[in-house]
Amino acid sequence: YTEGEFSEKSSSMRTLQGFSTATTDDGTPKLAGEKFFDMYRAYWGGSATYADDFVMAALDKTGVFADASDADEGDNLARAEIANKGAQYQNTWMYIIHEMEDAVADCRAGDLTANDKGVKAIDEAWVFWAGSLEGTEGTGNGVQMYALAEKRAANFGTKANGKALVNTNVLTHIEAMRDYLKAGLCDAAADKIGVVVSQMTVPLIQGTIRYAYHGDSAVQSGDLKKGRAEGWAFLAAALPQINQCDPAVASMLRVNMEYGVANPMAAGYKAVVARVRSTRTRGCTSSTRWRTPWRTAARGT
Repeated sequence: YTEGEFSEKSSSMRTLQGFSTATTDDGTPKLAGEKFFDMYRAYWGGSATYADDFVMAALDKTGVFADASDADEGDNLARAEIANKGAQYQNTWMYIIHEMEDAVADCRAGDLTANDKGVKAIDEAWVFWAGSLEGTEGTGNGVQMYALAEKRAANFGTKANGKALVNTNVLTHIEAMRDYLKAGLCDAAADKIGVVVSQMTVPLIQGTIRYAYHGDSAVQSGDLKKGRAEGWAFLAAALPQINQCDPAVASMLRVNMEYGVANPMAAGYKAVVARVRSTRTRGCTSSTRWRTPWRTAARGT
């Protein structure tokens, strides 16, 4: 996470941590000025490193994990879920959007290859979505957002022709962006970013619904720390968009699902899911309308 291993740049090793902590030469956050980054940063109290803060609290046992015990399996599992899912669904997720923004900026500057080693930023967006383990056919055996979309599509019945609708839609829209960029239609490409983000958000919402159920002691038994950590990791990754749509809904969800709250899932998973679903038709921006078939979380999912 902090040192990297497999993604070498010309002068350094790319890290997942760097997706959150990178700055320009003058110290300005690298993603500053980008719509979704600014939205998320504002929601998380103005911290430009909000995603790294989320991950490092779990790794370093700070914040809500300050009292976590290495001898407690539930604590260890919860920390692992927060760290892993935070790195994937906050650090990398936001950087995918950055690559789309960067591609549009390159288009407007008249050079689509103005990046390290001459790669095109729109290609990087897809690579970071899919990861390096999917192969040419997209097996769902990777560890990035593509694999998550396949898992959640299997849970929620949102596949078509054997593939998650989300992955099909993300690829379709990114390919459309690529074509617009090649044709110099920079504004048309920019208009696609919000459409792609709406699809990128679907697995996060599906994960929130799934683990609201798995974190509710009224329907589950045993140590629920792992499930509750997973629920919080998914919700936290979508919460700034939900807040943009309806702050009251965001507040209610956070009170029930934030890891470490005094009375987790007090409202019950059905009430939580109903509030999540309510944002679909609440006059939200396109970025918060999750265009996919929905199924309510149910036993066995």
